[in-house]
Amino acid sequence: MTAIGKYRLISSPYAFILTFVLAMDVCQIEGQNKTKLILAGFVPTHPNSSWSGSGMIPAIELALDDVNNRSDILQDYELLWEWKDDECDAGRAAYVLCQHVYNGSQKIMILGGGCSVSTAPVAAFSWYFNMLQISYAASSPELSDKSKYPLFLRTMQSEAKQNAARIAIMKHFEWTHVATLYQNEKFFGMVNRDLIERMKENDIVLLTSMAIDYYPTVELGILKERGSRIIAVHAYKDFTRPLFCLAYRLGMYGPRYAWMVPGWYSVDWWKESDSRVNCTTFEMKKVVESVILTVRVPNDLSSKRRAISGETFEHYEKRYLSRLHSRPEYDAFDFNREHGYAYDAVWAIALGLNSSIDGVARMEMKDSNGTSRPKRLDDFTYGDSEMRKVFHRSILSVSFTGVTGQVSFNQFGDRIGNTAIYQIQDGKITLLGGSDQEGNMTLFRPFQWQGDDAPNDGHQHVLRVWYLDDNVFWAVVALSIVGVFVALALLIFNIKKRGHGFVKLSSPRMNNMTLVGALLVNLSVISGVMQDCSYLGDDTNRRTIFCVSGKWLLSIGFSLSFGAMFAKTWRVHRIISRLHPMTEQIQDEHLITFVICLALVDVALFTAWQLVDPCQSQTKNFVVEISENSIKTVTQGYECVSTFIWWWSGALIAEKGLLLLFGCFLAYEVRNVKVNGLNDSRQIGISIYNILLSSIIGVAVKLTLTDKASLQHVMIDLLVFFCIVSTLSMMFIPKIFVVLKDTSGADYRRRRNVERACLSVGPSMVDVSSTPCERGSDATVDTSTM
Repeated sequence: MTAIGKYRLISSPYAFILTFVLAMDVCQIEGQNKTKLILAGFVPTHPNSSWSGSGMIPAIELALDDVNNRSDILQDYELLWEWKDDECDAGRAAYVLCQHVYNGSQKIMILGGGCSVSTAPVAAFSWYFNMLQISYAASSPELSDKSKYPLFLRTMQSEAKQNAARIAIMKHFEWTHVATLYQNEKFFGMVNRDLIERMKENDIVLLTSMAIDYYPTVELGILKERGSRIIAVHAYKDFTRPLFCLAYRLGMYGPRYAWMVPGWYSVDWWKESDSRVNCTTFEMKKVVESVILTVRVPNDLSSKRRAISGETFEHYEKRYLSRLHSRPEYDAFDFNREHGYAYDAVWAIALGLNSSIDGVARMEMKDSNGTSRPKRLDDFTYGDSEMRKVFHRSILSVSFTGVTGQVSFNQFGDRIGNTAIYQIQDGKITLLGGSDQEGNMTLFRPFQWQGDDAPNDGHQHVLRVWYLDDNVFWAVVALSIVGVFVALALLIFNIKKRGHGFVKLSSPRMNNMTLVGALLVNLSVISGVMQDCSYLGDDTNRRTIFCVSGKWLLSIGFSLSFGAMFAKTWRVHRIISRLHPMTEQIQDEHLITFVICLALVDVALFTAWQLVDPCQSQTKNFVVEISENSIKTVTQGYECVSTFIWWWSGALIAEKGLLLLFGCFLAYEVRNVKVNGLNDSRQIGISIYNILLSSIIGVAVKLTLTDKASLQHVMIDLLVFFCIVSTLSMMFIPKIFVVLKDTSGADYRRRRNVERACLSVGPSMVDVSSTPCERGSDATVDTSTM
């Protein structure tokens, strides 16, 4: 054939078709010769999922195509994936993991998932199968814990890292008073705590922080009452939509408010149909206007740098959108602004596997006929921990330029990267700039507000925390310490002189219980002032300890102290009673058992209280003042509260109240007893009246002086101190004088016969006309053995 003939053959249309067919055959043969490496994919696509990752699928498959078309990466392999819907549900994700492992082909790594709640269980169990997991969207700070999730990595930053951008925004607008709301899940709680810590470090005042449910009516009402205007929200969009609808109803939007929410919601998330949202699209658009969103940088913000695929983000996104909208299998999928993270996750896996080839080849294995050969990537099995170690080292050392910027991992497997800042402007989510992990913010487009300027954080709202005055605190502590030492001194006196006749006849063991009770009541006063002192700062945990211990000490101390006096008065009443005369002696052991039972009732009640409805120290608004220039000053103080505190307190007041009333009745009944053997019965009666009167005054002060906390503290503590000192003085000063005059107690031993004779006459002898007993000082009754 001549040259011209050859030229005509090649230039003919049949020659082009033949050439194309031959080329395709060569490509197919080459592809068939490659060994398949399959990834286990987790993608939430169900319509009821809290977050949809369907838009990630085109990006992942685009990345797989780009990787497989490269001759310098995984040259002898073809990287594929098999994905399943985990529905953003932990149980479903665990089930999908089992399907991947036990059904179908061998998987080499895990790609996904999208939601932290469904990713966590997979990451917790994947290491049992020696499978590395790289997520493209899960951002919970908890997933950084290598003790729980040793083989987990992610191309998206931890959600907590975005708090640096939120702090940068607050500092940019000089917002120093901020409130936070968070969905009541561990993930959001951790992010919220991290933000609060950063706020403290930057001298930003936390107005309030509350967990929310689907209908946070109460929480929003509290925010409005406290004048919160800058509000950071940590929640899924399913919780945020009803939240903003309620905000619209309460008027918490417009030029006076600034809201910050996560930026990883779907596009136009506020327009999505939701049966729980009773607002129109127009109303939702009004309330979300100017909302600030923060999210991991979805692309290289410069848009100039070329990624490892050889293209800029702009060019990549055009290919992504073309693929998303042109292929019928993607018709039901939604655009996802974070698709670049999924694309880069595939590249991170491919580069990690590619750099593992040499390390794996240094390992040997025997094939089916017993011949030793170097291992290949496709030799990986779920029991091969050695290959897993090579994979792990390789991926941790990966560093490349992706479409989302520089991709590299720290020692926790977290992506090292920046945060993008968006704002809803004219109903569209608009990229304004970004912030690095140090909080350095860069803006290339200005913020836009519904008013002339950015919202004010409420400088005209000043929040003050009330603490007990230091002078009052130390004065009360000093008085209580004096009371403690007085009780201890009298306890030592009572124990040492218990054999003295005059002391012995007043039942010293019962007196010991009274003194121990007084000691506990003094300690409860110290616990009470510790709860409100300034030295604990905002440490609510220690304040809770003092508030709970104070209640225990006061109640048990009252039961021991008053219970002992009550029991002794009851015994006197039985001795002199004509209607119910004693048939047998009432021993001290009987009375002690009764008092212990009272204390055990308190222990049982407080134990149930603490287990069922524990008390917590929380802040409460005491005073709200508005000045002439509209500056509202809110004074808060710490209060020991629980959900059903009035029911528990009511039970305690009922128990103690009945004891007090019955004690007063008995004291009235024995008011005329002048038998020296019952030498402190009258003093006990007066003490019971004294305690009743002080209790009534104390309750009245507690209920009426709620806005004057310092005065309330002083009056109640002085009442308690007066009660204790007066009671102990009446009971023990006469004994001290008698003991000082008659150290040996000989006078009482000489008159024992006369005293017993007085008692042996019977109850009628207690009458005031009874000559021997009337003299009081000349006759006693031995109750030490009763």
